[in-house]
Amino acid sequence: MRRLLLLVPALLLAACDRPVDDRFFPLGSGHRWTYRSTTVFEDPAVPAETDTLEVRSLGAGEWGGSRAWHRVTDTGHGWWLRADDTGIYRVASEGPQQAQALADSPVSWVLRRPLQVGTAWEGRTVPYVLQRRNEQPRELRYLDRYKNLVIKYRIEQLDQAVDTPAGHFTGCIVVAGTSEVYQYSDELLAYRNAPLLAREWYCPGVGLVRQERVEHATTRFLLGGTVLLELVRWN
Repeated sequence: MRRLLLLVPALLLAACDRPVDDRFFPLGSGHRWTYRSTTVFEDPAVPAETDTLEVRSLGAGEWGGSRAWHRVTDTGHGWWLRADDTGIYRVASEGPQQAQALADSPVSWVLRRPLQVGTAWEGRTVPYVLQRRNEQPRELRYLDRYKNLVIKYRIEQLDQAVDTPAGHFTGCIVVAGTSEVYQYSDELLAYRNAPLLAREWYCPGVGLVRQERVEHATTRFLLGGTVLLELVRWN
């Protein structure tokens, strides 16, 4: 299952096509990142899932009449991104069955400037893990009411260290995200909001090296869990 495709909005460095200050999310051409995704469900009877994802940077091109930077995955998904004094943001995305990329409206922020603790922005997301036990489709992300959840991001820490299978990284930015999922509560026979939590590590010269997502299920009708995305290698 390619659950991890939802985790990465896009992901080193080429002087010939480098945009404005992309050191924490490099956009230049000719680089590859390989990630490992591990999903652990709250129900111990449900086996954990692992997968890998390779991301390549294709460098600068034109999208929507102006310059943008292109990312693609080994599954045929892709993203167009821009960088300026306001930050780095995605302007369009594409899937393996799409003839052309579709514009993000509004744009999807990756990192907003200034790069300091407290900088905040909003984005859109879907549940990565949550699924129904006895109904189809099982994954909540395929249901209309869960396809466009608001998630609030905030730069939480600077100059942090983190370890992944790819090595030890320092000087990293930590971004925290919070959202809510409207779930049916069998105890109350009503719906209530349950938290959805995210945390991302962006490191200089490399980009995204680690991402965590926690989605608890508060009822016996739903299955929740956690997803951990880790950088395995890059060049």
